[in-house]
Amino acid sequence: MQFNTADVKRSLRFNATTSKYVFYAAVLLFALLIPAITRDRYYLHVVILIYIASVAALGVRAMLNTGQWNFGQAGMLAIGAFISAILVDRYMMNFWATIWIAAVCTSLIAMVIGYPILRLRGAYFAILTITLVVAINQIILIARDWTGGAVGIYNLAPISPIGPIEFVTSKVPAYYLMLGIVLAMVLAYYLLERSRVGKLFEAIRQADVLAESVGVDIARYKVLAFVVASFFAGMAGAFSGHYFRLAHPDTYDMWPSIYYVAYAITGGASSLFGPILGSAVLIIAQERLRGTYEYQALILASIFIIVIMFLPGGIVSIPSVLLDLWNKKHRLRQVWGRTVTAKEKADGAGSR
Repeated sequence: MQFNTADVKRSLRFNATTSKYVFYAAVLLFALLIPAITRDRYYLHVVILIYIASVAALGVRAMLNTGQWNFGQAGMLAIGAFISAILVDRYMMNFWATIWIAAVCTSLIAMVIGYPILRLRGAYFAILTITLVVAINQIILIARDWTGGAVGIYNLAPISPIGPIEFVTSKVPAYYLMLGIVLAMVLAYYLLERSRVGKLFEAIRQADVLAESVGVDIARYKVLAFVVASFFAGMAGAFSGHYFRLAHPDTYDMWPSIYYVAYAITGGASSLFGPILGSAVLIIAQERLRGTYEYQALILASIFIIVIMFLPGGIVSIPSVLLDLWNKKHRLRQVWGRTVTAKEKADGAGSR
């Protein structure tokens, strides 16, 4: 029986794609069922932290797709958190209005500062985004009449109830709200990356000078990625401020920004699931290492270095790495079998 090589390859691609979507559906189902599996407030709190970090890490990935290292995500979360906190604390606005206002204002600020700073490339842009986080923190400290300065805004009103659903006594509603934000962000990026814009992002990442030479406005598309990432970061920031009932500058300093980049790279920036997986692995590791705080940064840095050295595609690439190893082993067995057979035939012919 003869096999058509093209049909075999097409079948393998179909099976791999089907398996991938089945896996994602299983992960989504598991995420939806977590509150049914456990109502423990601590475990739900940890997963909510993972979702908040995932939004920031997905924003880092969006910028990596345009070839830019963004260490400024914590600054965008800070803008969203303080805008929402000020509107609720001073003007008694409803959280469900302020979360959208915070997201829109954060994206508008990103658009204004994006055009000048995104003309820089490589290390220059990375350094500038770190400076941006420091600048935003300094503005928060200086504008103490609005932001509370070094004290921040505390005793914030919790997330406003929706009818009988309230967010104080139970963490389940907050869990599903933050899960919804993550899913909306994943869907937005999924649609964006499969559009013409996504192809341009890939072209800019691989060779921005070449893309610019054929007429692509690379600054415009980099700003677009920055604005979309900042929109969801502002929304997550607004959520976090009211979830913790505190908007404090130390919550959004330089270190969280560095961690968000580590989450994206550790999980794998090639996949939308990568930053979420990286956030889950490293945040759970942080929680497990809470008793050894003085060694926490060292251990997390070691995990990060090991992943970069042995899994350049991140943790999400483990299945493909194992499959490649299995294929190599299988090919070696085939080659060895052919070699042994050929030797046996040669020995048989020589004995005659």
